[in-house]
Amino acid sequence: MNIGSRFTINGGFLLVIAAAVFFDAGRLFCVALAAAAVHEFGHYVALRLKGCKVTGLTLGFTGFEMTYSGALSYYSEVFVAAAGPAAGLILATIAAVAGGYRGGRTLYDLAAVSALLSIFNLLPAYPMDGGRILYAFIAVRSGERAAGRTVCVTMCAVVLLLLIVGTNALLCYRRGVMLLAIAVWLAAYQFVCRARNAF
Repeated sequence: MNIGSRFTINGGFLLVIAAAVFFDAGRLFCVALAAAAVHEFGHYVALRLKGCKVTGLTLGFTGFEMTYSGALSYYSEVFVAAAGPAAGLILATIAAVAGGYRGGRTLYDLAAVSALLSIFNLLPAYPMDGGRILYAFIAVRSGERAAGRTVCVTMCAVVLLLLIVGTNALLCYRRGVMLLAIAVWLAAYQFVCRARNAF
């Protein structure tokens, strides 16, 4: 489903909405959507500061995906990638302080979700911002091939760690489903990307 020429909503996002309605998590879904929007706004501002033009925005299963025109150096890539988590952490701080004054549950939820989203995106696994930052730093020093191998190794390590911690939490405390879901999503994303490159 297209809205205009630059904004797209795909089926994955509709599934997320359906899941939010089914589990009666509408309020938390709106909070997460607001946190994700601020995160992407951080990327947008950084791209504009680097002279790039945003050409499209897709709302899908994993949130917002932004496309842009223009080339970025590796250091500019680090700046743009870090801008999203930075915006999220700023939002988390503001929401936490405001929640302390007003005592609103929604503000505390926004602070928690925004902080968790920022931390999650700093994981050294592609396509997370942390993986992009790690790739850029290593590419500058050792080249793209070494950067690709390193990010692949760290991604496997992150997936394995999430699987171990998530399974332990699920067995011992009946929690950890989200960690397992993230691990499966990261592994599936890499599989799909490799399958596309093979054809």
